[in-house]
Amino acid sequence: MFKAARQAKIKEILLDQNQIDVQTLSSLLNVSVVTIRSDLEELEREGFVLRTHGGAVLNDSRTKPAEAPFALGPREYSKEKDHIAQIAAHLIENQEWVFLGAGEICQYVAKELLSRQTLNIITNNIVVANILAQNRVSNVIVTGGNLNHTGMFLSGEIFNRSLSSLFISKAFFEVAGVDFKGGYTVSSIAEAQVFESIRPIAKEVIIVADYQRFGEISFMKLGNLEAADTVISNEKMPEEYKTYYFNNKIKIFTSYKINPSSIGENS
Repeated sequence: MFKAARQAKIKEILLDQNQIDVQTLSSLLNVSVVTIRSDLEELEREGFVLRTHGGAVLNDSRTKPAEAPFALGPREYSKEKDHIAQIAAHLIENQEWVFLGAGEICQYVAKELLSRQTLNIITNNIVVANILAQNRVSNVIVTGGNLNHTGMFLSGEIFNRSLSSLFISKAFFEVAGVDFKGGYTVSSIAEAQVFESIRPIAKEVIIVADYQRFGEISFMKLGNLEAADTVISNEKMPEEYKTYYFNNKIKIFTSYKINPSSIGENS
């Protein structure tokens, strides 16, 4: 098991169990105690765990509201969104340019990236920018635009102009609904306009949505289910959607497996 996948599995276990000992992790993941201790040291530096004698416990501060400037952050801790964010963060490669859009899942992704040394992030999400400001070595570009006070993101003509001559490797969008007939939907026209502006300049469009969004239709359509190159959700994603993505060669991630559970080009 690769290091990234192993550490993601440790996070999954701790989110479920809150605490665990080194020996148990060593047995579960079939690696040495020394390797597990090294992993826990890194996760402690990220702020994810607190090491104890012989093991580690989940850092409770992760479940508390963010204490960043302006008190911006997720309104309420969501285990499902946190899981999705951890998967998303592992898909972001060093030095590639990534767009993080509106929504709380992208805020969780930003938190996962705080310890990364070679970040290149473009965002219209004010909260994301606020979180990443804590990473002094990150390269973060905040687009211009009109502020959507409800969603705390930027859009409009100035936003479009700020994208001139840019190219993005991966673009992450959170949606409010995923439905066979309705496709991907969001709650505002502004979000849909941002999607239309980013989509042509992104090599890979990644939809993030917790399992409860499947079968739901919101206000504004982004496109059919084929509009995404990759989808990240939870293991509770309805089986009929997993089958659809698999049959249509759209990559899906619903757990901490590094390989996608579809037959996309990287599977």
